[in-house]
Amino acid sequence: MNWPDDAICKRICALWALAYGSTNVGESTNALTALKRLQAELGLNDVELNFVAEYQQKEPTKSIDSDKTPERPINVLELILHLFEVNHIILTLEQMVTVALITLHTHVFDEFLHTLRLILRSAEPGCGKTTLLSCMERLVNNGFMTSNTSAAALYYQLRKSPRTTLLIDEVEHSSLWTLDPLLLSILDAGHRHGGCVTRVLRGEVVRFPVFAPLVLSAVPKKRFAPQLLSRAIAIDMQKYPEGRDELLPNDPHFAVAHGFVSEWATTFKRPQICKIPFPWPPRRQLATID
Repeated sequence: MNWPDDAICKRICALWALAYGSTNVGESTNALTALKRLQAELGLNDVELNFVAEYQQKEPTKSIDSDKTPERPINVLELILHLFEVNHIILTLEQMVTVALITLHTHVFDEFLHTLRLILRSAEPGCGKTTLLSCMERLVNNGFMTSNTSAAALYYQLRKSPRTTLLIDEVEHSSLWTLDPLLLSILDAGHRHGGCVTRVLRGEVVRFPVFAPLVLSAVPKKRFAPQLLSRAIAIDMQKYPEGRDELLPNDPHFAVAHGFVSEWATTFKRPQICKIPFPWPPRRQLATID
């Protein structure tokens, strides 16, 4: 995505506010028509247009009593997107926002009933999957990156550190492709809060908690298991010559960003869903028999 200049961004924001905020039907329709025309000229899709409008709305404005522009608070989503960009992670805006939101989700996933799975897949090697995983490992909560792993390794890691984010590279070389029921149980049961598997060790029943965020990457030899795909977001990655093959070791920018994200997580509050009251038992109109 080529980011529009400031004047165009302000124009998009103004039209957006009129198109979706004006109570005048004619004004709203004209603004929406102009917005769609501008969108077509710039070659922006709906997600990119929405992102530009929301970003512009959050821009700080100068105070009437001061010539100084107030400092804009740090937006952790934009911070992660910036790190992806400077490290040459080549994705569409929708894909970058998805990965960034999942990265943030790993810090607060236990506030929700479910956690999802992210699948990074490509038709050939060298499409940046491992680089993206390495980038995520430095930003997610308690990242545990491994490749060609076993179920036992994941069991014990999650038992030792339940709030782990699993990042599994080269899944096509693991027992997942042989439909190993032990490994699949982690993928299957681990999406729901309280999910666990039980095993008998030395004559005792041991419970292994498996509720954890999960990111997989693979050059698929065949389709993933249906129960995994039904709970996953899949991103198809492609090879780009300008992409980066690896990250610089001990890059301090990731540590700083991780600190900001961790601080954000301490103030996070789960959004409340408004429930519409529903009468129960349902009222039924009884027919009158004369």
